[in-house]
Amino acid sequence: MHWFPASLTVAFLAASEAALLKKFFGRERPLQMAALPMLYILPVFLPLLAFMLASGRSLAAPAEFWWITAALVPLNSLGLLLQFAAVNLSPLSLTMPLLSFTPAFVVLVGYAWLNETVSPAGMAGIMAIVAGSYVLNLGSFRRNDVLAPFKALFREPGSRMMLWASLIYALCAVMGKRQVQLMDPFFSAVVFWCLAAPFILLTLRLTGHIHIRPMLRRPTLGLAVGLAMSGHFLLHMYAVALIQTAYMISIKRLSGLFSVLLGMAMFGERKVGPQLAGSLLMFLGVLGLTLGG
Repeated sequence: MHWFPASLTVAFLAASEAALLKKFFGRERPLQMAALPMLYILPVFLPLLAFMLASGRSLAAPAEFWWITAALVPLNSLGLLLQFAAVNLSPLSLTMPLLSFTPAFVVLVGYAWLNETVSPAGMAGIMAIVAGSYVLNLGSFRRNDVLAPFKALFREPGSRMMLWASLIYALCAVMGKRQVQLMDPFFSAVVFWCLAAPFILLTLRLTGHIHIRPMLRRPTLGLAVGLAMSGHFLLHMYAVALIQTAYMISIKRLSGLFSVLLGMAMFGERKVGPQLAGSLLMFLGVLGLTLGG
C-alpha cells in the first residue's frame, strides 16, 4: 500500500476510535475513557505477539531498538497525561488547537535526529495542514479570537502543557520512525504496545485515576474501540516506514476533519463556517504533500 492511503486510513481510524469512545463511553471520567482502549488493544496485540513468536519471529533486535522502545513507553505516557491534564486545567478552546502543531515540530525533530528533509511544496503542505487543523479545532469551540490559544500560553497552565504534549508527540513520532528503520513496522508496533498499554494502565491504576472493573462492563463495545485503535497503530508504523515522518503525521492530522464529519453523522453536530475554512486549508495542504512528497 502507498504511504498516502495508509496515512489517510490512520486518520480515519483515529477519528473513528474517538467517536466510538464518545458515543459509548462518553460518561466516563476523561482518564478512565483514555485508558479503556489501552485495555482492549491487549486482546489484539498479545495474540499477534504470540503468533509472531510461534512463527519463528525472534525478539532479537539491535540494542538501539530496545533503548528507543524503553524510552518511548514512559515518554508516550507522559504526552498522554499532559494532554488530559491540559484539558482538565484549561478550556478546550485554549488547549486543543495547540495540538495541531505536532507536524511542525516533527519537521524540526526529524531533521535534527534522522536528517529527514521535506521539499518546499511538502513544507507548504505541512504548514497548510497545521493551519487548517488549528482553525478546525478553534472553530469547534466557538472562539472568535484566532490568537487566543497563543495568548493563553502566558496565563493558562493547561495551554503550556498542551504545547509540551505536542512537542512530546513529535519526538515520539520520530523515535517511532527510528524503530521501523531498525525492525519491521508491525513487529515494532506490537512489541511497543504490549509494553506501553500495561504500563499506562498500571500507572493510572496505582495512582487511583482509573478502575479496571467498570471498563469490563461492555466488552463488545470496548473491543470495537480496541480493534479501531489496533488498526490505527499498526498502519501508523507501516505508513511512517514509507515516507518522511512529517508527511505522514500531517496526513494523520486529517483526523480532525474526519471527526467533524463523524460528529455530524453520529451526533447531529452542525458547525459550518470555521470547519469549511479549516477543511479548505487542509485540502490545499494535502495537495501540496501529494505533489511534493
